[in-house]
Amino acid sequence: MRSHLITPRRLLVAVIVFLLFASFAKLQWAIAIADPPRQALLFILRPLVYPLHALTAGSAAPDPLETDIADRIKLHEENQKLLQYARGLEDLLRRERERIADLSHMRSDRTLNLDKVKLIDAGVLYWQGGAAPTLTINRGSGDGIAQGMAVASQSNLVGRISSVSAGTATVSLITTPGSLLDVRVLPPDAGAAGRETVIQCKPIKGDELFEAVASHTDPIEVGDYAHLRLAENVLATETRWPDESAGLIVGQVVKVEEHPDDPKLRTRVTIKPQRSLRGLTRVFVLSPEN
Repeated sequence: MRSHLITPRRLLVAVIVFLLFASFAKLQWAIAIADPPRQALLFILRPLVYPLHALTAGSAAPDPLETDIADRIKLHEENQKLLQYARGLEDLLRRERERIADLSHMRSDRTLNLDKVKLIDAGVLYWQGGAAPTLTINRGSGDGIAQGMAVASQSNLVGRISSVSAGTATVSLITTPGSLLDVRVLPPDAGAAGRETVIQCKPIKGDELFEAVASHTDPIEVGDYAHLRLAENVLATETRWPDESAGLIVGQVVKVEEHPDDPKLRTRVTIKPQRSLRGLTRVFVLSPEN
């Protein structure tokens, strides 16, 4: 039986001899020898390479690093939105707690009679200074606000409504120069007996302070509270405070000193509001219930 001229063993030996020759030959000869077979092999395989490459590229999974970065950015953005929403809820909860505390404080104040009074919660839009300082609030006639209603912060008198629109209202403050307030000066414990003085105070221009003149024998002490008293006789040019404002705190006595013009018979009393009127963010409008 004739043996085949080309067998796998002979082919393997020939390849080994070819590689040995190419490795010892000059670079130009090695390239010239190896290039024709390589080009022939590429010519045969190239038509199959491009379709396979396109198929594998289309089905290849996205770069895990790029996917991880995109997911991290998306998670960070969602986390920031949730944190912002949580902060908004915390602010809302804080404001509601403050509102409840203010309502509780006003309802528990024994100097006030709020049985037939509706307290309308309002936010302060802005404060305006000048000769006649005012506040603008975010409640108006559509919310039941009317001109002349008293405005308070906790048990502290702030002012009264001077003008109203459908959605806002303007509050004239008690510190408006030229205004006069009748007050009852009482000790911090309103139940204490024998310690009440009725005086009239007026704002000190340029300051959130009031001054009043009292008799040298009047029992007024530093720390006493000045509560609004409804004047019995009101001039035709003046506006009487509404009944529901009686008892609201105008301020606290911070100084009692001899009057410079009559030191033996009179004293000068300085009263300061408990809260700065220009720093208020929320107030209550006292509306009488029908």
